[in-house]
Amino acid sequence: MNRGYAAILTICGAIAAVPYFAACASTHALNGMLYDQDARPVPNYELVLDGKARTYTDVNGRFDFPKVKIGTHIISGDDARYEAIRATCEFRRVTDIAHVRATSIDGLYRAIDESLGLGDLQAAAYALARMPPSERASPDYGLYAAIYRFRSSGDAAELEGIAQ
Repeated sequence: MNRGYAAILTICGAIAAVPYFAACASTHALNGMLYDQDARPVPNYELVLDGKARTYTDVNGRFDFPKVKIGTHIISGDDARYEAIRATCEFRRVTDIAHVRATSIDGLYRAIDESLGLGDLQAAAYALARMPPSERASPDYGLYAAIYRFRSSGDAAELEGIAQ
């Protein structure tokens, strides 16, 4: 191969790689959406990126962190209306959009209610354990926890046997 052509190919290859390396070295906006368990947008939820940058979701659940380097990041948040979240986000291209899901307190209660109704005590225990500490003092949580303890103690089976 002619050295002139080899030099041109090398220069063209280097020029083509410039946007890739520039993207890695610079920062870009990381955009995303926060949804609940029913795929509804979650408004006014404070999110934290890598324990530093903070932002709030808008009325449509959208958020953005303006200056983020390409790579792996942690998006976290805590809100009294939802289970705390901690999600790993792979930000590989400037066009990437992060989709994050947060389970609402109502969603957790529905999961507990359904699990107890089906007799799935393992799923009920899991949903009870996911409830935020601030909600555990509520009468609703106390009632579901008492039902779970009763159902898991075996007394419920004895009571059903007597009723027949």
